[in-house]
Amino acid sequence: MLWIGAGLGVVGAYLCWRRPDWAWWWVLTWSVGLEVIHHWYQGLGQYLPFAGGAVGAVLGVGLPPEMVGALRRARGRILLFALYVLSIGLSTLVSIDRPLSARYVLGVPVVLWLTALTLPVLLVRGRLALYDILAGLAGAGVVLSLAAGIAAMGFHSGFPVPVGRRVLLAWQWPFANKNTLGMLIMYALPAAVGLSADPGAKPRARRLWSLASVWLFLALMLSYARTAWIAGAAGVAMVLLLRFGKQAFFALAGGGAVLIGVAVAVTGIKRWQQLWAKGLNGRVGLWQAALKVLHHRPFLGTGPGTSPAAIRPYVAPAFAGLTPHDTLLRTAVELGGLGLLIWVALAVGALYRLWFSPPARGQYLVRVLGAVMIASLVEQMAESLLLGGVSFGDFFFTLLVGLGWMLGVILPAKPLGRDNAVGESPY
Repeated sequence: MLWIGAGLGVVGAYLCWRRPDWAWWWVLTWSVGLEVIHHWYQGLGQYLPFAGGAVGAVLGVGLPPEMVGALRRARGRILLFALYVLSIGLSTLVSIDRPLSARYVLGVPVVLWLTALTLPVLLVRGRLALYDILAGLAGAGVVLSLAAGIAAMGFHSGFPVPVGRRVLLAWQWPFANKNTLGMLIMYALPAAVGLSADPGAKPRARRLWSLASVWLFLALMLSYARTAWIAGAAGVAMVLLLRFGKQAFFALAGGGAVLIGVAVAVTGIKRWQQLWAKGLNGRVGLWQAALKVLHHRPFLGTGPGTSPAAIRPYVAPAFAGLTPHDTLLRTAVELGGLGLLIWVALAVGALYRLWFSPPARGQYLVRVLGAVMIASLVEQMAESLLLGGVSFGDFFFTLLVGLGWMLGVILPAKPLGRDNAVGESPY
């Protein structure tokens, strides 16, 4: 597998170097595929296809003169990314597992460069559109949820969820778990809904994305990924509020009340209470363990990637090997208070620029990305991501942070009409 991964990495490096506009599709494919590959192979080779494409794209695009000028005007923004890398380096020096943490020192800067510089350059040059990014997120969710549905209905493969006296079969990827599927759909559903409501798209495209939205909603429900339910609903609500305003608010309030009433009437309130309680029991223990570690290593943390080992002494054997299942706590445990402060600054700043800044208000698809980011932040209250990682949850969130900061630099210097390639829907 190492040689296969290395070979794919070389192919990806060459393709993305020669054709940087393929970079988004390459790294999208391998960030999602990594979750499936990991079932068979946990070695270094699983990361090489992604790494090759990322490095090839970085080298192929370089740092053009127009971006150099933009970066000079935005030194303070770039400084935050540099400080984040510095915090990872400092945490690695005091890490409880330096060889493991050293991988992040090598990988995170490349991912940050790709998402904060290379892909925004392609957007400005018109070789990539925000439509492509949203379509990639939504399309990945459709493809993998179809695989989960076929596995569940055709081969009775799923995750048993005991609720009361019944056992529910939750949809999940073949060779992965239901929360992994739920997290992917959490990104995909708001993206699909946003594209289905895009006023600049053709009617046929809107109908296609409307069908995709319905499918993703059903798949999300059948995954029984409870945090993803809330996060997906938050993202969709923000898209609908963006597109339809007050009318959407009243429709969401009324429709939500009806859905909750029907669900309770059909299943009973006790089963719903049990469904939520079983998920929270384990997470509360993980959160408490993370707080204990943070008390002992409050400043620089235990090193990137080490949270499972760090909290292991404080959790039950059944939860050994798990992360804290909360991004804030994982960041605090691994990077300490310094890393957490920088993470908060990066996330809050990106969200503001994607949703509230004047450039975002002039671009519908930019604000749809903001809605996806809101969903991601909700998801991270009960799931662990790492800013700068390569698995799809980490990478997609890093992409949103990078675009949020850099589009704020790029967009004010460009026209905000429908002919702007950054926000235009080409189909």
